[in-house]
Amino acid sequence: LNNDNKFNDKGGIGNMSIKYSAIDLANYVITYANQNSKPITNLYLQKILYYIQAEELVTTGEPIFNEPIMAWKYGPVIEEVYYKFSPFGSSVINSERIISELVDIEDDVKVRINHIINEKMKKPAWKLVRETHEEDPWRNTTNDGQNLNIEITIDSIKDFFEKNKIGR
Repeated sequence: LNNDNKFNDKGGIGNMSIKYSAIDLANYVITYANQNSKPITNLYLQKILYYIQAEELVTTGEPIFNEPIMAWKYGPVIEEVYYKFSPFGSSVINSERIISELVDIEDDVKVRINHIINEKMKKPAWKLVRETHEEDPWRNTTNDGQNLNIEITIDSIKDFFEKNKIGR
């Protein structure tokens, strides 16, 4: 890895602590989406978490969660989150079961997350899949889709989105 960025082999930066788990953020995203009449599926959720990670890397220089983002057939996926919500299949994820699991998220982080949710959910989920496939982190990791189930590095996400706006 590039030592200039001080990323460690776990995807984090140096000794800086990761504030949230991907599950914490998923729970927040699902709850916010449902409370704002934006029904969310696992496919949407995966793309939104990817773009939240990108936004935080560009804004703060740090990842917001430490779980790896994998390059799957339909774009970036955080496996732990995917499997937690896979019982919903392609249906809308019901937030009633997760209210008790919500953690406090800092207000400035909520503002950035809410913006990503609001912008990304204006688009059909399949358009988000197409966007992630056109972006370098997924394309370069998978060799244009030929190799799947490989981790998309934090460095590749940060480098790409520092040079390119988060598809708004």
